[in-house]
Formats: sequence, structure tokens, C-alpha cells
Amino acid sequence: VGARAAAGRVVAADTGKPVPGARVAAQRTTGGPDRGVTVWVDGTADAGGVFRLPLPAGRVWAVAAAPPDGSPLLPARL
Repeated sequence: VGARAAAGRVVAADTGKPVPGARVAAQRTTGGPDRGVTVWVDGTADAGGVFRLPLPAGRVWAVAAAPPDGSPLLPARL
């Protein structure tokens, strides 16, 4: 099984400009809704807003991005 990753670029919705330093996280829950184990992978976008998160095996991941501290931008689910 090959390595998997979530990769992309975080940009501001209103301007399309990159968001340097954005915090990006991927989450998945295994074992069912009542007994689940949550797995998190997180990282930070580079100066161009680019990120890459290596993902362990799993079918469905939820990915979200949040602006760096002090930014007026709002977090978003991807």
C-alpha cells in the first residue's frame, strides 16, 4: 500500500491569496461512533499557504484549516 497524503494550498476565500502559517489538521475516527478512536494529523502551511499531511491508512478523513493566531480570517473545513 502506497503512502497517502492530504496536500493543498490554503487561500483566503475573499481574496484567493495564500494564508501563510495556517494550521491544517486531518481527523478520522475508527471503531464506530460509540467506541471510536480519533486519529489526528496536523501541520502548518508554508509561506505560500502550501501544506502536506502524511495520512495513516484509513478511508475517510475530515480536513480543516485555521488561520494563524491574530489573523482576522475564519477557520474552514475542506
